[in-house]
Amino acid sequence: MPRISLLILIGFLTYNCSNDQPKGYILEGTIEGEPYNDYIFLGTYTDSLRDSAKVIDNRFVFKGEPLKMPRQAWLNLRPGANIEFIMLENSHIKIKVKYKPQGKNKARFNYMKITQIEDSKSSLLHRELTDFFKKNKEKDNLLTKDFEWLKSFFKAHYQHPICSETLRSLAVGTQLNREQVKELYQILDTAYIENHNMYFIQKGIIGKKFGYGMPFPDFSLVDTEESIIENYDLKGKVTLVDFWASWCGPCRQKHPEMMTFYEKYKDKGFEILGVSLDKEKEQWINAIRKDKLTWKNTIDNKESLTQEMGIALIPYQFLLNESGYIMKVQPTLEEVESYLTEVMN
Repeated sequence: MPRISLLILIGFLTYNCSNDQPKGYILEGTIEGEPYNDYIFLGTYTDSLRDSAKVIDNRFVFKGEPLKMPRQAWLNLRPGANIEFIMLENSHIKIKVKYKPQGKNKARFNYMKITQIEDSKSSLLHRELTDFFKKNKEKDNLLTKDFEWLKSFFKAHYQHPICSETLRSLAVGTQLNREQVKELYQILDTAYIENHNMYFIQKGIIGKKFGYGMPFPDFSLVDTEESIIENYDLKGKVTLVDFWASWCGPCRQKHPEMMTFYEKYKDKGFEILGVSLDKEKEQWINAIRKDKLTWKNTIDNKESLTQEMGIALIPYQFLLNESGYIMKVQPTLEEVESYLTEVMN
């Protein structure tokens, strides 16, 4: 009799567990703020997932098949609209979204922001990482004891894509050195690293070879006049090497400030070398003319130097000393100015 009761209890628990845990993902949302009764859209970059749901009484629901692993997805309202990122997983995720339209008529922009996420393991992990990085903004901290915490986190969640997402940012950033990035990479299960993350991680590991105190690699690139520019052309001057392209908005937004800085220091032993990733020479030349760039400009349309240095994102910059050694990766102009002042004195 007790055995029968136990079997009934096990059956009851199994039934309840199977009903509590969705076989796939459920993303249920509530929109707060101003009323919105149009469609909301869900998508991912990696597997071309595209879905839409009608918002009724400020509520919406997305349902999907079981996922092999959590996927980073995006949500947006009817365009023009911004994108909000969220991690999909095999659970019933509940979110709250703040909606605030901007502009009117054709200029209307549907702005939304995710303000709350519930019942999402990925969200909890993201919050844990976010808190960690907020407490450890200084590079020196991550190079010492707090790196051990990061390793422990990766070991505990070595199959979760949030680790590869984090490593992607660290690989192309400046907080960790090459050996640390490689150490974190070796912890992860590569079967759970999405292709776009793997690309940036591998590029970053290559690029980490070119850090502080390392010589800038030999190169031979053509300038706007078809003349060859090589390393020795930079010797004797502090040089800011700027990887950019005509199609890169953030790159070109930096140009006015860089031009002002260049005019101030160009006669004081300072040079800028632009290295464009443009494929078409005409687009490159037009951008130089439009932005009125007067420093040395070269094009790496075959990406020989770009590939060698593992450049995965632009704008990307290196500060070189008079002998061609790297003094700073991704410096601010304030840091460049500080170094120039030190050299001149």
